[in-house]
Amino acid sequence: MNTGRISVRYAKALYELASEKKSAKEIYDHSLVVSNIIESSSDLYQILHNPVILVSEKEKILNNILASKVNPILGSFITLMVKKRRESYIINALLVYRKIFREKAGMVKVVIETPAELSDETKNSILAFVKMKFNKTPELELKKTPELIGGFIVEVEGLLIDLSVSGQLATIKKALIQNQRVL
Repeated sequence: MNTGRISVRYAKALYELASEKKSAKEIYDHSLVVSNIIESSSDLYQILHNPVILVSEKEKILNNILASKVNPILGSFITLMVKKRRESYIINALLVYRKIFREKAGMVKVVIETPAELSDETKNSILAFVKMKFNKTPELELKKTPELIGGFIVEVEGLLIDLSVSGQLATIKKALIQNQRVL
């Protein structure tokens, strides 16, 4: 089975239902919460992916964890995926849902990796550049990466702009190695 096709099919169905019920944005926000809960809890991840555990038990566990935290449509969606034995596709389906939502809403995800906090001025100038270049509303995600030494890395829709010190040093090293002659 093609996991991508399964995830896309479920994500499209969720988006259509969420749009119809006018709760697409809320489900977008809650889908990130659900993904974080599942990914951060190794026990929950193991339970979901264990074929020995009954579907009814998985449903009870998920309902206890998610009932008060997520939109009922999203809760029903996750329960449906568990009933259909598609629990291993939940995170991928939610990722695809978020991508579909951003496309339909004219948004673009901007991930900035830095070793330290960026000033508001720097953030705003990066976001303004992205908005101008892609003609979409940027959604900012900041990641702290101490090994970058200085500078930052910006990723927008698969486009990577490496302005970090470690990235520049790696580029210089590669250029020096390629220009070396073997005697």
